[in-house]
Amino acid sequence: MTNETSFAVPKFARQLSEKEVRALIKKPGLHAVGGPVAGLLFQVTPSRSDPPGPASTSWILRRTVADGSRVKYGLGPFPEMGLAAARQAALVTAGKIAEGLNPVAERRKTRSKAVAHKLTALTFKQAAEAFIADHEQGWTHHKHSQQWRSSLETYAYPKLGNVLVEDIEISHIKAVLDPIWTTKSETASRVRMRLEKVIAAADVKAARQRKNPATWRGNLDTLLPKLSKVQTVRNQPAIPFVDMPEFMAELRSMPGVGARCLEFGILCASRSNEVRGAKWIEFNLEAATWEIPANRMKMDKAHLVPLSESALALLAALPRLAKDEPGADLVFPSNKGEPLSDATLSACIKRLNAKGDEPRWVDPKQGNAPAVPHGFRSVFKDWCTETTSFANELSEAALAHKIANAVEGAYRRGDLLDRRRALMTAWADFCATGPADPRWR
Repeated sequence: MTNETSFAVPKFARQLSEKEVRALIKKPGLHAVGGPVAGLLFQVTPSRSDPPGPASTSWILRRTVADGSRVKYGLGPFPEMGLAAARQAALVTAGKIAEGLNPVAERRKTRSKAVAHKLTALTFKQAAEAFIADHEQGWTHHKHSQQWRSSLETYAYPKLGNVLVEDIEISHIKAVLDPIWTTKSETASRVRMRLEKVIAAADVKAARQRKNPATWRGNLDTLLPKLSKVQTVRNQPAIPFVDMPEFMAELRSMPGVGARCLEFGILCASRSNEVRGAKWIEFNLEAATWEIPANRMKMDKAHLVPLSESALALLAALPRLAKDEPGADLVFPSNKGEPLSDATLSACIKRLNAKGDEPRWVDPKQGNAPAVPHGFRSVFKDWCTETTSFANELSEAALAHKIANAVEGAYRRGDLLDRRRALMTAWADFCATGPADPRWR
C-alpha cells in the first residue's frame, strides 16, 4: 500500500460484471469496476520473473482518509475473492474510513504488533534457555548451569516446555510442583524459584504487566503447604566424631591432590566448594589466615579462617605449579589446571571404604550410609559441642553459619579470631591424636 496523489481512472466508472472483470486479466494496470462503492479497483500485476507468465490479480480500494491523504488499500486476491465479495469488503472498509480510521495505518500497526509479538512469544523452554544463557557467565560455578538445566528438563519441560510464557497460569505451575512438593521438598523449592525467575525475565522482555504465576507470597502460598511443614530434613551422612583420628590417619596415607583437599577442608571445617576453589592469593601464611571471598561463600560474605599448624604444614608440603602453567593460582588444581570436582573428594572416601569387606566410614544414624565430604562439618560441630567447652558462637563462626540474632551478630563482628584459632588448633590436634584434652578451652 502506498500514498498517492492522483489516479489515471475516471471518477465515475461503469459497473462491470464478473465476466468483464475476468476479461481484464491480460491487461496490466488498475481498472475501475464501478458499482455501489466508489474507488474499487481491479489490479493486474504482470509476473516479474516470467513476463509472459500469468499475472497476479487483486482488489484495491482507493480513498481519501481523515488527514487528507489518498491511500490504496488491498482488500484481497482475485479470484479467491470474487467481485461480489470485493464490493462487500469495500463497503465495510469505506464505512471505517468514514468514521475517521485509516485502514492502511491500522494494518501497519497490526503487522508491527504481530512482528513484535513473534519476537517475544517464547515457549517456556525457549525462555529458560535464554535466561540461562544471559546469566550463566555471572554464576560462580559452571555447576549452577548444569543444575538449572537438569531440574527444568526433569520437572518443568515435560509440562511447560512447549507452552508460551504468556499463557502460563498458576494451574500450570501447580501441575509442575504438586508431584514433588512433599516428596522432594528441597528440589521443589528450587524448581519453583527457577520458574519464577524465567517467567519474570520473559515478562520484562515482552513488557507484560501481570502477576507472576510462580511467585510464592500471596499466590502459591494460598494453594500449597509451607515446605517447613512437610519437608523431611536429612543430614549429610557423617562418621561418629570418635572415629576421626583413625579416619584422618587413613586419609593422610592416601596420595593425591584430592585427598589433600579433603584433609584441608576437614581441618578448616569448610564447605567443599570453598576449599576446591582456594587460590594461593587468598592466604596470608605469615598471619596464618585464609580469607575466602564472598563469591564462594553461602552467605555471600567473605570469611576469614584461622589456620592451625596442621593446616599450615599441609599447605607447605603441597607442590606448586610454575606460574605459566594452567591452574598455577589454585591450591588444589586438577590435572587439567581447573578446580577439583566435588566427586573427586567423594571418591577419596569411597576408596577408603572399598579397602575392607564392609565400608567402615559410614553413618550409623542413617542406616550406615557412606560418609560424604560435607558431613565432616557436622562431625566438627558434634565434637565441639559434646567434648569441649568452647562457646557455641565460636563453632558457628568457624562454620560460617548465618547469624541467628542481632546479639550474636554484635558479639561476632570482630571474628573472635584468636579464640577461633584456639578452637581450630584443638580440632586439628583431636583429628591427629584422639579424645579431647580437658585443657582445651
